[in-house]
Amino acid sequence: MLISDNHSLVYEVYSKELYRHLYFLTGNKELSEDLLQNTFIRVFQKLDQLKDSHKLRSWIYQIARNLYFDHLKSGYESTKDILDDDVPSLDSSSKAQAESVHDLNFILNQLSPDDREIILLVEMEGMTVSEVSDITRDSSAAIKSRLLRARKKIISIKNESF
Repeated sequence: MLISDNHSLVYEVYSKELYRHLYFLTGNKELSEDLLQNTFIRVFQKLDQLKDSHKLRSWIYQIARNLYFDHLKSGYESTKDILDDDVPSLDSSSKAQAESVHDLNFILNQLSPDDREIILLVEMEGMTVSEVSDITRDSSAAIKSRLLRARKKIISIKNESF
């Protein structure tokens, strides 16, 4: 069965994790829902252009990323007071990485959109540097550098604030 033969399966497999990712990026439930919807509209319109079905996940995230950064370029300030009662559920490994939801909220709000994206993709979504490189179209070396910088920033935030 071809991927394009089953849009509902593609949506079912990726929508929950992508929504969570978008929510942590934007801090806004409605915006996250809009970006998710627009992402899957583009995915289904362009699914026949995907050359390597093994890269479906990173391709979907790349589309979502492009929509998110296009939105940021429009001038909308999106990341404020994230992680309210409507926060998408975190898996147990994600909960172990943050002392509390409040701390995670505080830390994410201190990061630039680029740093927040790298941390979310690697630490919360469990993606490899290679997958993140596919999404961002940056070299693996650049991703490693950005990840190191973001981790240092998190350490600095924790040292200053906790």
